[in-house]
Amino acid sequence: MKLNVGRDLYLKGRIGWRGLNKDEYLDKSEYRIINATALMDRFVDWDNCGYISKDRYDESPEIMLKENDLLISKDGTLGKIGYVKNMIGPTTVAAGIFVLRNTIPDKLNFDFLYHLLKSPIFKDFIFRNKAMGSTISHLYQEDLSEFEFELPDIALQNDIVNVLNSIDSKIDMNLREINLIERTQSLLFDRWFLSFEFPYDDGTYKSLGKKLRYDGKIKHNIPDSWEIVKMRDVVEVRDGTHESPKPNDNGFHLITSKHLTDWGIDFDAAYLISEEDYTAINQRSKVETGDILYSMIGTVGNVYKVEEENINFAIKNVALYKTSGIYKNRNYIYMWLKSSYMRRFTEGMLSGSIQKFIGLGDLRDMYIIKPNPMIDRYCEMTKESFDKVNALKQENQKLTNLLKTISPLVLTQKVKIV
Repeated sequence: MKLNVGRDLYLKGRIGWRGLNKDEYLDKSEYRIINATALMDRFVDWDNCGYISKDRYDESPEIMLKENDLLISKDGTLGKIGYVKNMIGPTTVAAGIFVLRNTIPDKLNFDFLYHLLKSPIFKDFIFRNKAMGSTISHLYQEDLSEFEFELPDIALQNDIVNVLNSIDSKIDMNLREINLIERTQSLLFDRWFLSFEFPYDDGTYKSLGKKLRYDGKIKHNIPDSWEIVKMRDVVEVRDGTHESPKPNDNGFHLITSKHLTDWGIDFDAAYLISEEDYTAINQRSKVETGDILYSMIGTVGNVYKVEEENINFAIKNVALYKTSGIYKNRNYIYMWLKSSYMRRFTEGMLSGSIQKFIGLGDLRDMYIIKPNPMIDRYCEMTKESFDKVNALKQENQKLTNLLKTISPLVLTQKVKIV
């Protein structure tokens, strides 16, 4: 059977005149709306959804989501995939998303389609459509309706899905462990550097009644002997290019603030630039193993610690903390950038801004507790947990690359499932 997405499946998008403005979003509601930023490739980030009124939800019954729907982004970053699982209450989608629903469950295992849409096969389809005239970053419904694929029988689909899902499941298991470790790291950081319950003599500093003083620079109490300095005094801070290199058919990824997500770098959403542009950008802001990246515009404050040994990307509108040269304290700087201190600092810088943006000078001048023997002790004590997270992330990267390699082969049956 040849599967045609437009003919054989339920395919809907939001009707144009029913689009929502951001000022229609609510602070809280029983009704959620998914934007492309909530599509996390493997799942929907329910915490990153907006809220709308019941009236706005009710006016578009054709895009009221159901469990196991597939979502495809059609604007900006084309072809991001979300899989609706464990839906939290009534939910709809914004104008930039298609809804796909399985209407032939006896002939199609929807996990098979999920892997197909995530694979290079679908990415190539999108690229070909753009190359043939769809030059703007938009995927039309008639374009998607032309996507066809030779579908094996349901038994073979199930066998293929079992193989690909086993890799997916391992990635998910690693992500859950990473999330657990990182939550523990944050709790420990807060305990030591917000509550000051770090080990001291036979107790903790605060419980033993040791002296604290209020510091107006970070607007918080700190141990009496500790110093507050500017970030520039601890680590060199740069930013990426301010130019806009042209997209290239091959080359190196250009990573911007929107590509730094809570779970890592979204390479699939980034376009490629030429080697010449890549080299030019790196003269100003070369990313090296051990550096830290910080999103400066749009969604400000996403932090990424660079652990890759082979770095094949350049940066734009991203702050670059050159911690590659100071491994001793880089985990502390990384946690500081994720801390409530940093959130409070950026909120103060961003207040009143239409376009959320924080400048390089502000990031250099922000305050931080100067490294001291207790911070050295924290870094030594937590090194194993950070190494564990790094190992899990590297394993996930290998598994993701494996999926990209084998999925086209097994989906097209060039490699047979035994």
